[in-house]
Amino acid sequence: MSAKHTPGPWLSAAGPSSIVGWPVVGSGGRSIASLTWWPREHFQPDVTDEAYDALVAEIGANGRLIAAAPDLLAALQSVMSAHGEQLHDAFGVAQKAISKALGPDQ
Repeated sequence: MSAKHTPGPWLSAAGPSSIVGWPVVGSGGRSIASLTWWPREHFQPDVTDEAYDALVAEIGANGRLIAAAPDLLAALQSVMSAHGEQLHDAFGVAQKAISKALGPDQ
């Protein structure tokens, strides 16, 4: 089974860009996805700062999850093919992929 997706690693930007939204890129800067993001001033006045901050945090989390996709796939493949002592190593690969998906605060 050969992968047809853009090879990893994928990275989510630390924050949005006014030009492309909130980008997720592969090796060499190849665009994988761009999450929709709007600057604070584009929201209705009744949207609280707390609600806007929660939206920005959610978009960042979505970007990390998308960027972790190749790592998560590799981790699952590793777990599925592991036997005996290899299983411990496969769990380590899985934990690293989960950490990448969830971010540093988890």
